[in-house]
Amino acid sequence: KKILFIVGGISIDRVYRTYVKDYLKEELITYSPDKIKNILENNSSIDILVTHSAPMWCIPQGIDAPIVKNYISLDKGDLKTDLEDERDILGKYFDELNDKFKFKYHFYGHFHRNSRQKIGDCDHILIGIGDFIDLDKLEKLKQEEPDKFS
Repeated sequence: KKILFIVGGISIDRVYRTYVKDYLKEELITYSPDKIKNILENNSSIDILVTHSAPMWCIPQGIDAPIVKNYISLDKGDLKTDLEDERDILGKYFDELNDKFKFKYHFYGHFHRNSRQKIGDCDHILIGIGDFIDLDKLEKLKQEEPDKFS
């Protein structure tokens, strides 16, 4: 299996953090057509995408969770915009790369809970704190109980 990692994620609690010491503005994901082009040109297949956060259309949709709203209310900067941009950019990356690679799985974990949703042919799996995913067991379960994965 070939895996692509797209790393980076916003610290929603940055109002309580010290810049450079325990958070960086550079942690924000930025869109790069050159990176997309490089990935598309130099890979014939990618089976799995791993990201820290997820596109806006993945669970949880939007940025309306109470904890997020609380941090947005405390932040004197652009946290709301940064969070929306991050998820929009991840959606753009996913769509552009998935057109060619047809990802089988997308794993992400930023939201501290477990969830799974199938969108198109891709299983988007949100991994909670301290959880592990055994890909071999997941594949076996999909074969044994396909109705759970449709």
